[in-house]
Amino acid sequence: MSYAISLSGTTVSIASPGPRGVGVPTGGTTGQVLKKSSDTDYDFTWGADTAGIADIVEDTTPQLGGNLDVNGNAIVSASNGDIEITPNGTGSIILDGLTWPSADGSANQVLKTAGDGTLSFGDASVVATTLDLTDTPGSYGTAGEVLALNSGASAFEFVANVASNSYTLDTLGTVAEGSITDVVALTATQYADIGTPDPNTLFVITDGTTSIADSDDVTITGTPSNHSFLVYDSATSDWINRAAADARADIGANDASNLTTGTLSAARLPAIADSYVGHIETIADGTYYIDVRVPAGRTLTSFYIAADSGASATVDLQEGGVSMLSATASLTGGTPLEILTSATTPTISDTALAADAVLTIVLSGSSSGDNFRFAVEYTQ
Repeated sequence: MSYAISLSGTTVSIASPGPRGVGVPTGGTTGQVLKKSSDTDYDFTWGADTAGIADIVEDTTPQLGGNLDVNGNAIVSASNGDIEITPNGTGSIILDGLTWPSADGSANQVLKTAGDGTLSFGDASVVATTLDLTDTPGSYGTAGEVLALNSGASAFEFVANVASNSYTLDTLGTVAEGSITDVVALTATQYADIGTPDPNTLFVITDGTTSIADSDDVTITGTPSNHSFLVYDSATSDWINRAAADARADIGANDASNLTTGTLSAARLPAIADSYVGHIETIADGTYYIDVRVPAGRTLTSFYIAADSGASATVDLQEGGVSMLSATASLTGGTPLEILTSATTPTISDTALAADAVLTIVLSGSSSGDNFRFAVEYTQ
């Protein structure tokens, strides 16, 4: 209990204690906090701080206030424990922009994408090929037999091995996948011609009387070029390789006269030689049009020009105003001038006359009334 002492002059008064005022109780240990002991005013005591949690495991309903940054670490479990991620209600798991299914699929289904970032379970898309085998029921064939197509039954069956049966294609040429529609066995005569074949050899039999029974009937000369043909040579009774150009020549495919119907490409036509021929009566110097619009590309081969006796001029042959000669030529009356692509001076240095071009002869130094005769030869 406490007492109050007061002085008034020489008198000392001791009063009874009044109500307890604000104060901090003594005692307490490190880490303790000041706590109310009762509802009475100023009734405090020291005690443990129980307002928060000492470990994150004590929080049974944790919530993040922002994105969780693992800072280069990982989310792991201890003691072989599972890591479960379960959205609430109709929520989905979204990993790196991909929405994963919220329920398991059926047996043998696979995880598929819709192409819009949504994954789901579905049946695998497999193109199944049915192979129909017909043979003795319960039998898988006998040793040495091979699987062959039976076109009559629209099925495959086991037959004797290739040593006694080989097969032919219905048509010759490039064989695309699925284009073999039938196979047949060799006749006894054809098989006798073959002898004992290599089982890796393909034997080709034509529908006619001629057959390629074995490699002895085929003569390959040199290294065949692309798109070569295999043709029959009656002189040697052999099949021989022929380059495509030679094979076309053999059957006359390069000759336009053999074409009865259809269209023959320009590349198959022989070169056509023709010429521009004319006469010029001058009105003194000038440019004279030979062809105001060339119908198709042409190759010049020679240029001939001559003048009456007493006439002379400097001559140039031009395409669209550009000289086609290596230099202009001097022409004296009575002496014809022939200019070729070589072995003359000057020469035709630009032989290519383009389609739609303008071909002209330019004369200078001539007199009015002079007569000139010309010929410009070309191929196309």
